[in-house]
Amino acid sequence: MNKCILVGNADTTQKHGSLIDSYDHVYRFNRFRVRGFEDYIGNKCTHWILNNALTTDSRNYYVNNIESIKNQHPNLIKTTTITNTDKRVGRLEDIKSNYDGFDYHISDFKLGSKKMSTGILTINYLLDTYEVLNLVGFDFGKTNHYWGVEGPSDIPGNHSWNLEIDYVNTLIENNKVMVW
Repeated sequence: MNKCILVGNADTTQKHGSLIDSYDHVYRFNRFRVRGFEDYIGNKCTHWILNNALTTDSRNYYVNNIESIKNQHPNLIKTTTITNTDKRVGRLEDIKSNYDGFDYHISDFKLGSKKMSTGILTINYLLDTYEVLNLVGFDFGKTNHYWGVEGPSDIPGNHSWNLEIDYVNTLIENNKVMVW
């Protein structure tokens, strides 16, 4: 089984770049950046995970950035939008039919009543594929993104952070997730 790591966007001061890049599958989220942060978060990206809004709203982020991401990360295997809503499925289907390597997943996983983070939806999604998930750069909304705040989207959203922490702690106790 291939080794997998999910690289979150939380602020970091630890240099894990080489270790992250040693994984077979490196998952990164939404508007991630690596340039200038390679010593801390590595450079490799084999899987790009996006939320539904970023993919389908007026920012058209996926369509506007996929070629640049492919150029920066020639080892990119797949891009997936993970969501827990069926809003804009037509747009997701349109993107899927026009871009190789793009797919989407609608999750029925819930924790509380608030919108779940892309990270927690991805963890739940990948538990069907990997025996153990490795996480780095997750702090459940305590810090802004490691690249700083350039706009409202760089501030962690209003998620059920305590429920997400409890869920991940349960996964750690059951040897399904390792966090470093």
